[in-house]
Amino acid sequence: MKSMRKAFFAFATLSLVALASCTKELDMTLVSKTLYENSAIDAIEAEQYWILNVVADSNSNGVKVEYSAYLDEYLDISLNNGLLKLAFKNQPYMSPSTRFQATVHLGNLNRMTLNGHAVANFEENAIRTSDLELTLKDKSVCKNAHFTGNACKIHLSGASELQKYSFEGSSCSAQLYDQSRIWGNISVSDSLSFSLDNASRFSNYGGVSSYADIRLDNGSEANLLPTQINKLNVELNNKAMATVTVSDLMTGSLQNTSTLHYLGTPQIEIVCDTTSKITPL
Repeated sequence: MKSMRKAFFAFATLSLVALASCTKELDMTLVSKTLYENSAIDAIEAEQYWILNVVADSNSNGVKVEYSAYLDEYLDISLNNGLLKLAFKNQPYMSPSTRFQATVHLGNLNRMTLNGHAVANFEENAIRTSDLELTLKDKSVCKNAHFTGNACKIHLSGASELQKYSFEGSSCSAQLYDQSRIWGNISVSDSLSFSLDNASRFSNYGGVSSYADIRLDNGSEANLLPTQINKLNVELNNKAMATVTVSDLMTGSLQNTSTLHYLGTPQIEIVCDTTSKITPL
């Protein structure tokens, strides 16, 4: 046992020494490149810790990448049929001082997928879209994204977050899993629908919707108190909680210690078990 322990510590020490010598040799010179000038970009896929800065600019499409020089052989960047992909080949070593980010200029955006701790920061200007699809996975984050368009579909999983998000259009649907979160301002003329599971959170700080459909499970919460809703269908289960403002009608069901807080004087047609409650504000 002692000999095995000594061998393990010897191997660990050699590995640390090798890693230290490797990081000393890394070329941290900052490289800047401009790619795909004046090329059409309307979709983005980014993964593996990429940091994006997205700028609404209908006059100057293109991508500027900045990165530590040693990453050059690992970059995996492509543009095909309007889809910009940013990733890495062979998962390079990342030190705390390693830099890599991309600034993307585009006029409109119809699809974006972030995966593997990727981050997208948007400028304050609204970006045009037709039917927008946003997918965030594995602790990815999207900040300050403002869109105007027709419809929006959102899918968040793996504790991902959509922060300070806004959308103005006809409809929006969202699915959140595994402690994912949205907070923002979604305003739609027709319908707002979303389902949350596994302690996910949805907070809407304004907006309107003629119809909303809310489905919450397993400790998930939704706060739509500042959102003016005409008709609401709500399905709450297993310690879920929703807070809403509704003017006309509420339908649905509450089960397993769930709670619905509401503001307004709607007609209520909700089946509520003995462990759950409906509370006017």
